[in-house]
Amino acid sequence: MAGNIWLWLRYFVFYPIFSLIPPPYPYLFSRLLSRLDYWRSSGKRRAIQKWMVALLEKPLLENGKLDQAIRRYFEVIYCDEIDNFIYLLGFSKWFLRRLRIEGQENLNNVLNRGGAAILICYHFGGGFWVLPFLREKGVRIQFFSRDIRKEDYPSGKALFYFYRLSNWTIGRMFDRDVSYKGGGRSSLIQALQEGFWVTTAFDAPPYLIKESTEVDFLGRRTRFPKGLVSMAKALDVPILPFFSFLEAGKERRICFERPLYVDDEQKAVEQCVRLLEERIMERPDHWHLWPTAEDFFACSS
Repeated sequence: MAGNIWLWLRYFVFYPIFSLIPPPYPYLFSRLLSRLDYWRSSGKRRAIQKWMVALLEKPLLENGKLDQAIRRYFEVIYCDEIDNFIYLLGFSKWFLRRLRIEGQENLNNVLNRGGAAILICYHFGGGFWVLPFLREKGVRIQFFSRDIRKEDYPSGKALFYFYRLSNWTIGRMFDRDVSYKGGGRSSLIQALQEGFWVTTAFDAPPYLIKESTEVDFLGRRTRFPKGLVSMAKALDVPILPFFSFLEAGKERRICFERPLYVDDEQKAVEQCVRLLEERIMERPDHWHLWPTAEDFFACSS
């Protein structure tokens, strides 16, 4: 009960109020709020520590870096979550102007090609601002999300309404409803055939995946989705991965990776996984799935 009250306050009181304040204060206040969650969430801290120690290289964990990464993990999550409210209520144009873009040539490669593409994000750093950024460039996007059903949140309705609000915001941004997993892949194929860019998170936990393939990830075996990769090959559309970074706690850096043109599906999946590994090693505090990594690696031997 106390946890759900905290989520209601966080999502529907603190974030809306913070988002009304001129930048960089929304991120500053969100980071300060995250410290309360850091101190009260001892179980989450232990889970993050357990999996960082198990999966990261030792130099990344020395000289107090582990504790620092865990504290920053909470900051990254909170700044990611408030982005939705900043776009709806706050100074979104300021945030867009201050985006630092890397890999512009990779983005241009896909833009100049024209037509559809698959824009792959990860549960990493928070990639919300790439959507209004691409919208300003005239890109039409079809966002794909896992199913968000009220019955899946019996004691946490605040999470349900927050996720629904986030997807409503994206739908409103592009005047197009979000596609959900339960609707099947036909809507995504149709969107690609109509020239839309389909975007979704690539690093879904294995139990949420229907079409998957087994790969090495952070030294363990797990499964990653191959459905979008199969569609990219069948429809001859490029895959454009990107990552979002929280720089100095107050600004966003968006990095577009080299586009992938799929010939071998297994190789393409492994390339997407290697990219995620590299970015996690660069900024381990940015990967959102540390607390639930036990589910993510459930199929590991």
